[in-house]
Amino acid sequence: MAPFVYEALLAQKKVTFDKSEFVFCTRDGEPLSYRNVNRRV
Repeated sequence: MAPFVYEALLAQKKVTFDKSEFVFCTRDGEPLSYRNVNRRV
């Protein structure tokens, strides 16, 4: 993994850590729905 990717993931985790154990989560701290992710990517 490229260092800048790792740093970006750490920064995102700091934003969501108080809500969830997941790096990327919903506003409620729940894991993202794979269907929603697939539609938007």
